[in-house]
Amino acid sequence: MKVIFFIDGFNLYHAIDNNFNHGKYKWLDLRKLSNLFIEENEQIKKIFYFSTFCPWNKEKMIRHKKYVRALSKNGVEMIRGSFQLTTKRFIKGKMNVLNLIPPDIEVPAEIKFQSYEEKKTDVNIAVKIIECATLDIYDHFYILSGDSDFVPAIKYVRKNYQHIKLTNILPINSAGQEIGKACHAQLRIEEDHLRKSLLEQKIVVAKDAVIEKPEEYS
Repeated sequence: MKVIFFIDGFNLYHAIDNNFNHGKYKWLDLRKLSNLFIEENEQIKKIFYFSTFCPWNKEKMIRHKKYVRALSKNGVEMIRGSFQLTTKRFIKGKMNVLNLIPPDIEVPAEIKFQSYEEKKTDVNIAVKIIECATLDIYDHFYILSGDSDFVPAIKYVRKNYQHIKLTNILPINSAGQEIGKACHAQLRIEEDHLRKSLLEQKIVVAKDAVIEKPEEYS
């Protein structure tokens, strides 16, 4: 049985970041992790990792690029999204949190500030799910995310490619009722899965190139 993994990188990252006060589980071998969930007669043919690099923090970007390069050594393919600079508007009368400020403190009627928003990842996942279904060479799709934004793509595959099994894998301590209902089955990542799926401390990626685990991931 040929299987394929679609891994929502930010969804997984934030679940780990929210549950642990250390970074060691961020140095995660996605192929090892994927192998813990497949059935006995299955073979992984593709692992797609959907993420992007943050443009506002150079150190984080360097660590992330190092991590992606380490993943590629094990055949994990990154599908890259992007961050877009947007303007956020908060109107005093419509924000309960602003109304809690004591009346003697003057608050502007409207607050504007710029922030980065991650774009394209959900669309990239949805498109890739449908694209891989049309190839008609995979038997089982594993979708690692708790996000419901690409549920329509899952439902499309279930309706039009009924021979394909779809399994949702939830990141640790994540909710995902809607995506779970859309798939045939739902599994959950536990800490033991993460513990068994760490990358090596040093990874040889080329003849004279070695990637070392960042100190922040210790």
